[in-house]
Amino acid sequence: MQRLIAIGDIHGHQAKLDDLLNQIQPTGDDQFVFLGDYIDRGPDSKGVIDELINFKRCYPQTVFLRGNHDQMFLDALISCKATEGVKLRSQSLVWDRELISTPDVSAFKGNGGIKTLESYDAKMVPDNEKDIVCVCTEFILLGEIPQEHIDFLKTTSLYFECGIFIFVHAGLGGGEMNLDKINPHTLLWDRDLCGSPDGKTLVIGHTACPDGEPLISDHLIMVDTGAGYGKSLSAVLRQLSCPVGVN
Repeated sequence: MQRLIAIGDIHGHQAKLDDLLNQIQPTGDDQFVFLGDYIDRGPDSKGVIDELINFKRCYPQTVFLRGNHDQMFLDALISCKATEGVKLRSQSLVWDRELISTPDVSAFKGNGGIKTLESYDAKMVPDNEKDIVCVCTEFILLGEIPQEHIDFLKTTSLYFECGIFIFVHAGLGGGEMNLDKINPHTLLWDRDLCGSPDGKTLVIGHTACPDGEPLISDHLIMVDTGAGYGKSLSAVLRQLSCPVGVN
């Protein structure tokens, strides 16, 4: 019988990820959905990404969603010209206003990103050749982030639908049900916890469960149990009597 398995926010804790996967004992019949926030706060973000890349090779049907921390890392890398892409502030007026004059690199480092950089033995520092003090302050990357890791983060998805379940990192905002039309900021940062308006069950990470255990109801499943704050890393599992496909 196939299993549908969602794993919550890992936040750089490779040892917790190893322990959880040892308990689950993955098989080729399983459908895994990782809910994002693979990096920041914990001691080994680099090790986590290495392991997830290898996991994908073994279980190619695995879905990796993007978390807000993963997006902040990508935005910071774009700022350092370490990769190309579209920053979240360019896609969301809400996020652009929240940052105001905060550079993307500063937002990333201030939300646990320093731990991520340390795991790569890297730094992001202002470009001293540029005399700019504003939102467009230029930074440079000292050290190297493997291109394979950058590519992994860039290929993560914002949502995944599977049968009666909708998986996103944060939430749907309680409105639009055409997932392609929901602003990425909502999918990455929402905390309304309102479930899915079409009756499907919404499965999320992002917002830590108050009791340190997954919260499960008919229309909302929360899987972030606070691994980034010294608590456990959790998964939720559903046995399926027939196979499900990746949309």
